[in-house]
Amino acid sequence: MPTLLTTTQIYKRAIALDPFNPQLPTQAARALMSGALQLAEANPTGAAEKLTQGEALLEDAIRLKPDYAAARFLLAQLYLRQGNLTKALEKTDEL
Repeated sequence: MPTLLTTTQIYKRAIALDPFNPQLPTQAARALMSGALQLAEANPTGAAEKLTQGEALLEDAIRLKPDYAAARFLLAQLYLRQGNLTKALEKTDEL
């Protein structure tokens, strides 16, 4: 089973090969969010960093394809995990 580090390295490589594909940063962000959930109790700072990295990837995906609902929905979920209900509601309104 690949580790989070391996998974993110694979996605970084894939994004470098296909930088205009919004699905790749979205899936990379999904992996980071999953990793953040696993880290939350043991390492809250590390979990917050993963969410910040995921947020940047999702914003990249939305820049590539502004109508990409999957990235907007995942970003709303990420904002909820960060405790930012206002931003989460804003993203759901954009769907």
